[in-house]
Amino acid sequence: MTRHHSVIDQAVLCDFIELGHFGRHLRRTRKIYAERLSALSYFAQKHLSDFVELSEVEAGLQTVGWLRPGLSAEAVTLEAVRRDIDVVPLSRYLHRLTVREGLQIGFAAVDEAAIELGTKRLADAAGAKRPALRSDRKHHRPDPRSRCSGRCNATVTASSESTGFTTTASSTSAGFYSFAALPPAVYTIRVSAPGFQDSLRKGVVLTIAATLPLNFKLAVAGATTSVEVSDVALAPVETSSYQISTVIDARQINDLPLILRDPTSSSCSHPASSQPPTTWVDFP
Repeated sequence: MTRHHSVIDQAVLCDFIELGHFGRHLRRTRKIYAERLSALSYFAQKHLSDFVELSEVEAGLQTVGWLRPGLSAEAVTLEAVRRDIDVVPLSRYLHRLTVREGLQIGFAAVDEAAIELGTKRLADAAGAKRPALRSDRKHHRPDPRSRCSGRCNATVTASSESTGFTTTASSTSAGFYSFAALPPAVYTIRVSAPGFQDSLRKGVVLTIAATLPLNFKLAVAGATTSVEVSDVALAPVETSSYQISTVIDARQINDLPLILRDPTSSSCSHPASSQPPTTWVDFP
């Protein structure tokens, strides 16, 4: 017996990939999953910011929600199950808990409406287990400056000189912020908050269907100061089409086998490209 698939299955899969169907499937699902991740980030900030700090991810189908101090992942999970929400505590993957309490949260298999409903129910589940957190806060009165830790309600402005587009968002008390459906361009991001130094980041390149996490740490202001971060070089961004391009260097050309001695065959090394079936003609 063999554990490999039949020759017919392998031939069908080969044609599926060679004809470009798999590449189109990847591009379609990547866009869908990016939109759902963006929705999770938005609704988590809106409904869960008092209980969960969402981990930043750029790939995958799941992320981690770190619980605020005083909350038990196992207890929150049990409450979530009662509300038909499926999350997994990180402690189930560990022999001994050595990190913060957290939850494994999936987002790829549900649409935006279900994500919003799920974050609301998860917030209810976490809120039901919050009395211990409140009792701890009664005995802890941090210094007003340190309480913010650079994450007080801040105003975040994204502007693009090339397109003239400007938009503003406000962060939550936990320091989360998001921009939904920004057009692709090169942006300048400014973060300002009362009592803190402004932070400026230039040359932020946002491409089509991309989720770009940007973290800022604000320092307590003394005199009128600001922090500016500039990129050394700006990558051009195509905003008028969905064309995909890549650069194939000399090493790749030398390493790739060109069976037909056709230099254009190297273009098929790009994951978004495909090559039509080759017709062979035998001469007597």
